[in-house]
Amino acid sequence: MNKKIPNFMMSLPVEKQKHIILGMWRGDGHINIKRIWPRAGYSTISYQLFHQLKMLLLRQKIVPSLYKEKEKTAKGVNHKENFRIHVGDRYSLKKLANMLGINLYT
Repeated sequence: MNKKIPNFMMSLPVEKQKHIILGMWRGDGHINIKRIWPRAGYSTISYQLFHQLKMLLLRQKIVPSLYKEKEKTAKGVNHKENFRIHVGDRYSLKKLANMLGINLYT
């Protein structure tokens, strides 16, 4: 897939890039606070978008874990190769949750 963030957005000030992350997470991300160890995740089939989001998160001092899932068929559904970003580190997750307007400790 050829999805990507335009170059000019990648060089915006950090404060403005928070809004890019917010929009992306609202679209293809999730945050699970009901787990014993809360975690946020984002998934895309675009390798370039995957790395761009990683860079945006790092600029916010949010440390992601990166994963690649191979193409597979599950329950009769074909899934393309995809790239996943997880945020589970307590400090990073708190920063991301605040950015998303989510209270981790409800």
